[in-house]
Amino acid sequence: MAAADDRMTASVHNEFVGGFTDIVREANVFMYKVAEEGGIVRKSGEQIEFRIRDVKDTDTVAAWGGGMEPIPFTQTNKWKVVTLPFRGYAGSYTLSKTDEWKNDGPNAIFDLQKGLAETLLSDLQELLEDDMLANNGSDGISVQGLPAFIDVADSTPDLSYGGQTQGTVAQWSNQYKASSGSGNIVADLIDGVIQASRGPDRRRGKPNLIIGKRTFWAVYNKYLVNSVRYRDEKMANAGFENVMVCNVPFVWSDSMDQTGNSVDISKQIFVLNTRYMRIVKSNPGEGIFVPISDDRVSPVAKVFAYISQFNLVCLSPRQQLDLDGTANTWA
Repeated sequence: MAAADDRMTASVHNEFVGGFTDIVREANVFMYKVAEEGGIVRKSGEQIEFRIRDVKDTDTVAAWGGGMEPIPFTQTNKWKVVTLPFRGYAGSYTLSKTDEWKNDGPNAIFDLQKGLAETLLSDLQELLEDDMLANNGSDGISVQGLPAFIDVADSTPDLSYGGQTQGTVAQWSNQYKASSGSGNIVADLIDGVIQASRGPDRRRGKPNLIIGKRTFWAVYNKYLVNSVRYRDEKMANAGFENVMVCNVPFVWSDSMDQTGNSVDISKQIFVLNTRYMRIVKSNPGEGIFVPISDDRVSPVAKVFAYISQFNLVCLSPRQQLDLDGTANTWA
């Protein structure tokens, strides 16, 4: 009977904690948008390695030619290799023998474990939301979120990301815009979207997500009180309320109100292009569920864990903009 019980509890764990893709897509609107537009990619190896385009030069691959003139096929190396580490992501809960005795019967055990598994899922998603938006990963163990490649509140970005330094590679420096100081969040957001749309890739250069804290989002909404509100219906149907700024959805997250998680982002609004971002997870090693119930290992409890390895990758920080409200009062 014990083996059957173990199979049941493992099944409950897998059902309510879910897999990596489910955890990521439902964690917050930023992760949802990255998964939708950029993608979740599996990669083998000890680290994440990818190439970035450096800068367009005179020996371009696009040129006119014809008649008696040779077509110029020569070009210089425009690519640089970037490497990032995988970062471990895990959580666990314990189903003790005492809990099982107090909750005798399959239904009672199911309800008990369901509550534990759902709490673990909530904790995993809260950690993911906080650190993806506000942690630069400088501690060597956390995920390298937005502040790893967006130099917050800095008009001359100089971060080192993936082994390349901003300022030395054209695509590697994020865009920056200080608020106007007028307190008009509508004008600042519109100017931010326009500036961010001037990135090096015209075809996919327009941002597709704006994210700030709840109070900034509320102030923008108040400006629209006598206007027609537009929103991204697909995003709204996924559970993320939004309003549009120049046809770009603007959303809020309480994680944008953080001041002590690696970087203070509480006065920033990020204007993002998630088409240039990827969630890269280790393959194998994602979504491992480990029920430990062998009496030789854990005689008084079953321990259930979720374990994964991944990191956030940005292929072009130049397509991301930090709208800095440090010198302004939007709310």
